[in-house]
Amino acid sequence: MECGNLCRMRPVPPPSTSPTAALVGKFRWRELGLVALILVVAFGIWHRNRDILSDMYDYSSVIVSAGKVESGLKPYVDFRSTMQSACYVLSRGVEKVFGRNYLALTYGGLVLILGGGSLLYLLWRRQFSPGLAALLTGAVTLGGLAQHVVIFYNPVGLLCLAVVVAGMPVICREKGRWNWRWVAVAGALILGGTNKINFHGLAMGLAGLIVLVAAVQGELSWRRLASWWIGLVVVGLAVPWGLELAWTGASLEQWFYNVVQLAEERVGFVNLIFAPQTYAGPTYDLHRFIMIKPLHSIGLVIIAGLVVVAWRRTVSWP
Repeated sequence: MECGNLCRMRPVPPPSTSPTAALVGKFRWRELGLVALILVVAFGIWHRNRDILSDMYDYSSVIVSAGKVESGLKPYVDFRSTMQSACYVLSRGVEKVFGRNYLALTYGGLVLILGGGSLLYLLWRRQFSPGLAALLTGAVTLGGLAQHVVIFYNPVGLLCLAVVVAGMPVICREKGRWNWRWVAVAGALILGGTNKINFHGLAMGLAGLIVLVAAVQGELSWRRLASWWIGLVVVGLAVPWGLELAWTGASLEQWFYNVVQLAEERVGFVNLIFAPQTYAGPTYDLHRFIMIKPLHSIGLVIIAGLVVVAWRRTVSWP
């Protein structure tokens, strides 16, 4: 019995690559190449400066912090300290891994630069185009994280702040979907709360504002908004305070005296806010030959303008 052409087996041709798929693949390789270039440049900055220590202004505190922990001393209780607990724990941790010397702190800085930059890109890639996500990543990585080549409270604070700002707009709109972004933001809030109070105060304020914007836009109910704010207080304040007080053995009064009162007496940052000369030039003239003295004030005006424009485009309020 013959079944004709219907019974003949014909080889199935392999699926052809469509022009759209090829274009997506090309852009993905460009995207990865751009991110790799940012990280390579950051590595170059680190490698150029890692064995140069030209100023002991703040680095001296970080250099001796690991030794104090190794000796069994705890901040707030055994000695006065405006640095918070994360500075001591991170310094001690990288010295245990990379060796008991200054260069070990720089290797910790390298991990912070490369790891932090990669994490920020993954967070921003969820919200923006690859080019814009890479631009934001490069700005924070090259302008902030790579500025200090050691594991230091300023780049750590900046990274935690950036992770919160990059992750909160996404996770507050995800209904019941726990994933790595939730872990990243929660970790940034806890680490930031034990690292440096000024960075963390800004991160907490922006996190609360981001959730408020989502509620105003109708993407969150007011009940969920209240739940988010309560969660921020727990994760961003209660947990970091609890960890610091448990590790140091200090009371809340001792913590407040060291972290808030001593910093105010040493720097006088509240008075600086109301001093006109603060906005006319650098508060601390550590970097010479600055062509535009009030550059930071110009930046504040630009940021304020962008916030106003973004808010007016986001909500229908005048």
